Amino acid sequence: MGEVRVLLPRDEERGGDDGPGPRGAADVAPGSRLLAALPEGMRAALGIEEVSLVRDQVLFEPGAVPSHVHFPHPGTLVSLVIPEDGEGGGIDTVAVGSDGAVGAAADGTEARLEALARAVVRIPGRAARVAAGRLAAVAEASPPLRRLLARNAEALLSSALVALACNERHEVLPRLAARITVLLDRLGPVEPGRPPALSLTQDMLARMLGVRRTTTAEALATLAAAGLVRPRRGAVEVLDREGLEGASCGCQAILRRRLTRLLDGGTGEGGAP
Repeated sequence: MGEVRVLLPRDEERGGDDGPGPRGAADVAPGSRLLAALPEGMRAALGIEEVSLVRDQVLFEPGAVPSHVHFPHPGTLVSLVIPEDGEGGGIDTVAVGSDGAVGAAADGTEARLEALARAVVRIPGRAARVAAGRLAAVAEASPPLRRLLARNAEALLSSALVALACNERHEVLPRLAARITVLLDRLGPVEPGRPPALSLTQDMLARMLGVRRTTTAEALATLAAAGLVRPRRGAVEVLDREGLEGASCGCQAILRRRLTRLLDGGTGEGGAP
């Protein structure tokens, strides 16, 4: 398990003259688009912790009740994986980044709901997390939080449906181009002056596409020959994102419009987003 820091909600609970102590819940919110959409007082009520997630870390297993809901920060990616025959592998269905959450029920009010998928950290980094019981208690009294979590659940469903249709109808090359751009969207902004990159192996990409590794390698080589990407050991660097989007099947544009509509709706206390 990675490092865990409790984020205290009030300034008076921070460190004194010896240096800064744990940061307040409001300070971590910008790392998660979902948490940032909540009023500061509600974030404080959630008892947010900041955690460090490592590659291949399993956050919860199928049939288990998640103890926490995780909200990835930019640069962190968690996949929901449907296991095959009880083995450690499986099919990556949906990738969750800084605009989503994993481990929450549809509206957050059910703290004892068993998980269908395994949640696996694909790209390590930071995340916020909230105890499932605490989230359920706050959500029960908060329509804005319930609406936000319901929109997250709809975003996960939309992502799964688009991926299913894409895998069924489109060839591997445009699917790969679309999947890379979708994953970049989930990761969030990159450092200025640096090309966007995915710290994913070809094996991971192949699992996401549901094809052999050799098929993925051939498609990557074609995209590289066109000057769109540069495969590296354990990563894919994107050289021409606009060109990559042009080479895709267009499913990422459909999903982007849908998620923008869902997740940019707001959660104001005064009305529905």
